[in-house]
Amino acid sequence: MKKNKIAIGIFLSLTLTMLFISGCTPLVESLTVQSNTDTESKTTEDFLPTATVHEAEIVTDKEAFVARAENSSAGDPFMPEVGNLGYDVQNYAVQITLDPGTYWLESVVDIEMITTQDHLWQISLDMIGFQIDEVLVNQEEVDYFRLNKKLYVDLPQETNSGEKLNISIRYSGEPVQEMSAYVPFIDNLGIQFREDMLYIVSEPDGTRYWMPVNDHPLDKASYAMEITVPQPYTAVSNGQLLDTTIDGNQTTYYWENKEPLASALVTIAVGEYQRIESVSPQGIVLRSYVTMETAQDFQTLQPQIGEMIDWMSDLFGAYPFSEFGYVEVSDIGASLETQSMVIMSESAILDESVLCHEMAHMWFGDWVNLNSWSEIWRNEGFATYVSYMWENRENPAQLDDTMEFIAIGLQEDPHDFPLNNPPAEDMFGRDSYYKGALLVHQLRKQMGDDAFFSGLKTYFEQYGGSAASDADFQAIMEEAGGSSLDDFFTSWFE
Repeated sequence: MKKNKIAIGIFLSLTLTMLFISGCTPLVESLTVQSNTDTESKTTEDFLPTATVHEAEIVTDKEAFVARAENSSAGDPFMPEVGNLGYDVQNYAVQITLDPGTYWLESVVDIEMITTQDHLWQISLDMIGFQIDEVLVNQEEVDYFRLNKKLYVDLPQETNSGEKLNISIRYSGEPVQEMSAYVPFIDNLGIQFREDMLYIVSEPDGTRYWMPVNDHPLDKASYAMEITVPQPYTAVSNGQLLDTTIDGNQTTYYWENKEPLASALVTIAVGEYQRIESVSPQGIVLRSYVTMETAQDFQTLQPQIGEMIDWMSDLFGAYPFSEFGYVEVSDIGASLETQSMVIMSESAILDESVLCHEMAHMWFGDWVNLNSWSEIWRNEGFATYVSYMWENRENPAQLDDTMEFIAIGLQEDPHDFPLNNPPAEDMFGRDSYYKGALLVHQLRKQMGDDAFFSGLKTYFEQYGGSAASDADFQAIMEEAGGSSLDDFFTSWFE
């Protein structure tokens, strides 16, 4: 993510590159129960469901039940409220009807998953808000309940590891809007309704505000999006546009993203767009969606965008997705690296630095995700550094001067938290970008260019399509450089 033109202390002349993120959940909410046989609402006092592990393990103590429910998590210590265990999602098939003029959506989400634990009688998903109309498991209607921004789904029978499940959830209503603890510079994550436009920004955990999902990068999946909108709007999403159909005054757009995709990087944008198409010199398909007012100027940038993506492919390995492009949205003060279809604020759509930063995220943050959101420096630091590399690609000495300028600013105004574990409100703060970029620059200097870029290519070859930790990254770079980097990384993370 890149926050557009933010001045911070000595960095008044620099552009701060930032990304979107989402909010915290309270420890305990009121429990609402809904089933196919009883639609009456009850409180936690009234209803204690069967335990997740086995039907016979009835929870009779409310505190024990709540404690178990709070453990429905991917296990990220930085953001323990999101993600779920017991299964691996393979694909999300989303049918959704949206209208920029109506603060409302109707949707059906079919989730194909493979179980990863034995003796499962229940699974959980991240989901906030909406009226749920139906929940099916393998086409059989089942009971479900909601607690702590989770949707708990009872399975019709005991399920063991390696079995396939299809969970289908039909829901509708107005999306919940909440201020995020992680992204204090926007009002809310999820769907942004604007005049004659809507779009989705979800990093890191805002996807649960518009669809049921396993909302952590540790569980990536493919996506098929069937988006119905009124004419004259165009619906844009990740991946490739396969088809469109028209029914009366509505158009349905069929998008497919086959490559592994983290939930935080899924997007939809609906507006009156002009599609701009080109191909990079190396053959990468470029397609972007911009407003009529921007189209002519954006068209002139296509040669630079093509050169930029080929340059990155040479440095880090082949571009990992089928196509690439940008979609212009109304200004919310930031742009976001939504995979293969980058969300760009209208104030930044013609800014080469921001275009470069978000493109770099296709490798750093999209192709390889983070095991834990605490290590966000690895996404933002690299994307920031790559944008400086591009800017100074003909003048390496100027790059050194820029990084020295950043180092002086950080020394004059140091923060007292580790780079790899910032406070929630500083997740997308100065250090993740500038200190992260300075770390990358110093690592390159210590290793030398040959070992440094060889290590990065190996990193993407080994972890591409999945997630990695700082320790994984360090091990790859140590192997490439032939020496320990313990002292180096300790000095940055202490």
